[in-house]
Amino acid sequence: MPIASAAPGQTSPSVRISGLSKAYRARRGEVPALANVSLEIADGEILVLLGPSGCGKTTLLRCVAGLERPDAGEIKIGGSVVFSSVRGISVPPERRNLGMVFQSYALWPHMTVFDNIAYPLRNLKMAAAEVGERTRAVLGVVGLDALARAYPGQLSGGQQQRVALARAIVSNEGVILFDEPLSNLDAKVRERIRLELLALHKDIRFSALYVTHDQTEAAALGDRIAVMNAGEVAQVGTPAEVYHRPETRYVADFVGSTNELAGTIIEFPDNEGSCRVETAVGRIHGRMTPVADAHPGDAVTVIFRPEHCRIGEAGVGDARANRFVGHVERSIFLGSYVEYLVRAGGAQLVLRSMDGDLLPEGTELSVYLAPERARVFPRV
Repeated sequence: MPIASAAPGQTSPSVRISGLSKAYRARRGEVPALANVSLEIADGEILVLLGPSGCGKTTLLRCVAGLERPDAGEIKIGGSVVFSSVRGISVPPERRNLGMVFQSYALWPHMTVFDNIAYPLRNLKMAAAEVGERTRAVLGVVGLDALARAYPGQLSGGQQQRVALARAIVSNEGVILFDEPLSNLDAKVRERIRLELLALHKDIRFSALYVTHDQTEAAALGDRIAVMNAGEVAQVGTPAEVYHRPETRYVADFVGSTNELAGTIIEFPDNEGSCRVETAVGRIHGRMTPVADAHPGDAVTVIFRPEHCRIGEAGVGDARANRFVGHVERSIFLGSYVEYLVRAGGAQLVLRSMDGDLLPEGTELSVYLAPERARVFPRV
């Protein structure tokens, strides 16, 4: 499997994962958790592992941390091999130059908040004055200045998670691994910590591998996102690439909301993946993925996002490709946008509009879908 290279302009990988495989033993036999995974994290990059429960994202992070031993493959951190199945190398976690933020906090209960955060710096034999200065600075970042002398047992779960985050970033050494660190925070605190984490990353440019199932969090924090499925990497790209240009049906379905139209390929007007598809709402011009083995007459599914359609009053030109007429069945006001349930050509679609004026039920409207937004996949 080819390695998903570091982002353009970032040529020095902090982490290089090559051909990593891992299976767990169970009564019914081996259960694969990772299958030949290859990834790179560039220096100063946040790479987010996104996927549902059981997809392998946490197992991959734990293999990088040294908390799980892979069955095959190689891991390099900062240019040094920390695991190699071929060479028989497995460097213990404490020698991998990593910081880690666990879901379970993993704080020292007998230490104050200040001492928990300062612990990595003292392990590095840093001068006491610098330990104090850096610890106080990070306490300010995570909003725990007033709790510096409190103990973990006196904190809420969200406060404990912020202590764990502060401890991971305080030393600014090596690579930081995040295992869903914001999952226990309420929405407003999560948003604030996310912004603070981005500001901190801009200042000190640490490298990070970040695990989450939260798509908003992945898009907000990731320089790139690796979408995982059943132990494999389904797609790697910037948040915009993964959202707007999914390469597989799985990625299109998993990331964001979609509409699906069954159809049949009519023709390929060029050799670059464009195709015309006959659907229940009329002829749709979109992009086929993959196109290698596709032929006219093949059954396909056209997938597009609710907000990728332009909505207007029905009128002239409705017979053109990618333009069709629908009727509003239900309107839902959701604050920043309006969501419509639309019936068109026997298909039921969900569309979104930033226009705050609700169209009444029964309204006839014209819908236009830009060809570059229509992704066409083989029918499953």
